[in-house]
Amino acid sequence: MSAPNFSNFNYSGTFEVQECEILTHSNIRVPIDSALVEVNIHEDITGGFISGNISFLDTTDAVLNHGIVGNEYVYMKIVTPSDEDVSLDFTRDPLVITSVNQTSQGQGRLVHLTVSSREFVKNFRTRISQSFSGTITDMVARILRDEQFLGTKKTVELGRSYGLEKIVIPNLRPITALQMLTQRAKNRNDSPFLFFETLKGLNFLSFESLARQDTKTNFTLGISDTYDDRPSKSTQIGLNVIRQLGQVEGDELISNSVLTNTINGMYSSRMLLHDIYNKTYHDIKFKYTDQFSKRNDLETSIGEYGFPTFPIGSSVDESGKTVEEFNDSHLNVQSTSGYKTPKGSVHNINPYPRTIYPFEESSVSEHLLSRRHKLSFVDQMGMRIQMVGNLSIQASDIIRINVFKSKTDVDNPEEDLYDERLTGRYLITSLVHSFKFGEPKKHTIIASVMKDSVTKPYANNLPPNPKRLI
Repeated sequence: MSAPNFSNFNYSGTFEVQECEILTHSNIRVPIDSALVEVNIHEDITGGFISGNISFLDTTDAVLNHGIVGNEYVYMKIVTPSDEDVSLDFTRDPLVITSVNQTSQGQGRLVHLTVSSREFVKNFRTRISQSFSGTITDMVARILRDEQFLGTKKTVELGRSYGLEKIVIPNLRPITALQMLTQRAKNRNDSPFLFFETLKGLNFLSFESLARQDTKTNFTLGISDTYDDRPSKSTQIGLNVIRQLGQVEGDELISNSVLTNTINGMYSSRMLLHDIYNKTYHDIKFKYTDQFSKRNDLETSIGEYGFPTFPIGSSVDESGKTVEEFNDSHLNVQSTSGYKTPKGSVHNINPYPRTIYPFEESSVSEHLLSRRHKLSFVDQMGMRIQMVGNLSIQASDIIRINVFKSKTDVDNPEEDLYDERLTGRYLITSLVHSFKFGEPKKHTIIASVMKDSVTKPYANNLPPNPKRLI
């Protein structure tokens, strides 16, 4: 695939549809590229496979004449200006139409198609009833590639899990089995895994491996100059377009709710583990600082120095206790047939991605609590941003966001202009590539990003029994 010719793009955010056709049940390809209204493609590191929706204006009764009702294939390719050789390309692995909705629009109909990857659709037509042995990574690879399961031909990136397991999958759909395995997997440093799909392929990777990535690109919160319609010199077009890819057009901070974080087990948690074989139970406790001391946060993983996202050492009640001393704030109850033995059965019915699924053999440890801790950051620590479209950006990438302070000392040339706590490395946890066919045509990315450390520490001097101000 050749890189886009920048002379075709006057500004970043524009795009070109090279192909968009529906392969119908009559084996006829119906082009809809000239009728497109909007295309959205979704990626999520906790959501499994990619999905999307396509809207087009039907003024020729294409849906009626070609019997478009679902399960047709969409072949589509969109290119945008980028500093990498990338495109949104579903010409080899088409999307599957899973639903068709129509509304009246003037003299025609506005058709909304819901689409998803073929593996996701096949998931609902397949079940797995088998025992597996080996590493979790080997089991995931087999489910993805074996023709009797998902049989994907896409690129698969696999991280190496730690330990050998013997697991029985009892008549589960492949995605449920993958979620079960993902919840169980950990690497040598006890980092939990995630399974997800992006435009570049399928991924089974640990949080630690994601945190160790280089920073993909830098963004600065501010006003975008995307729509500079004045023509540039031909030698500067590519340079100007690439520069504009670093613009953020809108942002919204995700509220840092102390109560929600407490309930979700971010600061501390506890697991009562019932050993049904030895007829005993174990009381396992988790603290934020124990996990943070492993130094696998986004800042520290690349050689910087990160600090907790909350003043962990401050007192939160009259007795002087800190937030991580209340282990009962999040309680897990599990059962095992042998704690800290090579094989033990865990039974639990909590849903993915928070805790593990039933029926596998495992060595239950504090891993379940540290996984819960890590996932609590995904929804609660970060922001949502809208940025200029760039197909080289995907969910799971690390980006750096610079956030200006509200007020700076203009007389102090040494003062940092950026907020030291909001500025830093963020993990993209989910995003939507949105292509709108208005005037002008515009490609944007709406992304949720997460950070699990800050570069400026919080003070930890809140008194245990503050005096009244009045």
